[in-house]
Amino acid sequence: MASSRDHLQDIVLKALALPLQAQDDFLVARLKDEPNVLVAARALLTSQSTQTLVGTPAPRQSTPPKPDSRGTPMQLGSYRILDTLGEGGMGVVYLAEQDRPRRTVALKVIRPGLLAPRVLRRFEVETQTLARLQHPNIAQVFDAGSLNDDRSGIFQPYFAMEHILGLSLNDYASANKSGLDARIKLFLRVCDAVQHAHLRGVIH
Repeated sequence: MASSRDHLQDIVLKALALPLQAQDDFLVARLKDEPNVLVAARALLTSQSTQTLVGTPAPRQSTPPKPDSRGTPMQLGSYRILDTLGEGGMGVVYLAEQDRPRRTVALKVIRPGLLAPRVLRRFEVETQTLARLQHPNIAQVFDAGSLNDDRSGIFQPYFAMEHILGLSLNDYASANKSGLDARIKLFLRVCDAVQHAHLRGVIH
């Protein structure tokens, strides 16, 4: 079976035309016999290459907030950046302090180079989906929006959510010397949160 760039682009374009939750299933079904192409298609689906692939001009790209000596942005709108928590294919998650109300949040922003319309749509879907989840064991979304400044050219979509400081499940169980019963109860709490998300269309 062909594995050329044309083949890859054709598959990804068809996936992009589907609802967000159906895109990965489509890729798996079409490329189950081409694992290497499947990996490339998944990467292309969420990468900056999507902008070139669909031939749609992107919005004016943002300029990152002014960095400190470590390269971490110091201010993003009403959020003061404290540190970088993690990075993914689509965006960066910062530890930030919100001005009003005063609280510490996890702030996710799209990478400046990934502002193609379809990427923005995926980010919007992710934001709205997470905001619908109301469960004691799922971090809550507090705020969402974008910075728009015509003079500086800044266009920075973001959402802010509850920052949970804690251990991984394995480390938590080990630190508390949890026995089998305690571990099962903890696992069931996780399952309850996952089911809450699944019932609202979130498959992770």
